[in-house]
Amino acid sequence: MIMRLKSVCYEHNAQDLVMTLPEELEYQYEKKIEQYEEVRKMEWLSNFERRVIKRGIQQGIQQGAVQTAREDILEVLNLRFKGVPHSLSERIYQIEDPSVLRELHRKAITASSLEEFQAEMLSIIG
Repeated sequence: MIMRLKSVCYEHNAQDLVMTLPEELEYQYEKKIEQYEEVRKMEWLSNFERRVIKRGIQQGIQQGAVQTAREDILEVLNLRFKGVPHSLSERIYQIEDPSVLRELHRKAITASSLEEFQAEMLSIIG
């Protein structure tokens, strides 16, 4: 029975279960779980899986914000200076730090020329 319960725990990611059940109650428990899953159309997730999913979502949001910041900088530069050299675009796409990208966005808005922006960018990122 313990091996069977371990099997049920493994199937449902219910690692927190520690009590063994009589065979009839175990059967009823499994049927209730199957009914619940069918109604909810969801799989059981362990706490670890939930944390990993949450972390992945947060990383995706951050990557999206970084990508948007890069595109915003290039859009401002293109609108103001009628074009951006490919080498400058590549350099901007290498930047991962959101705070640096925010600062560069401000510089893109306030710079009087593309050359001034490039000099400001070099002073910020090195």
